[in-house]
Amino acid sequence: MSFQPVSRNPIYLQVAEQIRAAIYSGQWPQGQPLPPERELSEMFGVSRASIREALRVLEAEELISTDGKSPRTVKGGLQAGALTGALMHLLQLQRVELDDLVDFRCLIEGAALRQAAARQDERYLDEARQVLEEMKATEMSAEETDAADIRFHVALTAASGSEIMRLVMIGIRQAAAKHFMAALSSHADPHGIIASLAHEHEEILRAVQSRDGERAAALVDSHITRFYREEVRPAQAE
Repeated sequence: MSFQPVSRNPIYLQVAEQIRAAIYSGQWPQGQPLPPERELSEMFGVSRASIREALRVLEAEELISTDGKSPRTVKGGLQAGALTGALMHLLQLQRVELDDLVDFRCLIEGAALRQAAARQDERYLDEARQVLEEMKATEMSAEETDAADIRFHVALTAASGSEIMRLVMIGIRQAAAKHFMAALSSHADPHGIIASLAHEHEEILRAVQSRDGERAAALVDSHITRFYREEVRPAQAE
């Protein structure tokens, strides 16, 4: 029997996975305050930057509070963890090809953006706008960009009003996170790629805000397929 080499997820995703598991198991019940970032950093033995990115991912999943209060608290509710785990397992077993997952994501996100353009849910559109401004204003690391990309796409999908679409988007995007990270980390000009992603995000958000659902869907399809065709596949071949 032959085995595939073990892949290492980014540190912040490992932290997010353990906190998520603590929430799912009831170890950290709904309403419980989370330890502050400094304490979490000591608990996990990682930098505060990694803790911060992990918490941002969990905020995007709406598992912990996003209202700016300190300390953050557990929100609980519907969870995408089982879906994420299943998708990642299927990818590792090569029962689902990454190309198929990308195609499925395009279908789901395109449909979500059509609904988001019609609904104009300012709560989630404001969240997407805030993430976009962060991407444009600072030079982000690969980890920070991955977390920001997750937050942006989950926010726009949530703006559709469909909880199942939001959960599916979380699962798909997290399952593909290591490929996203590998593409950024191996690129000769990662900041150029990040700037390009931010520009494409801006065009997508503008289309949604203009109520042009068809254009938003076409833009996100091009955005996703271009990145995986031009950045992820070459990184996989190295």
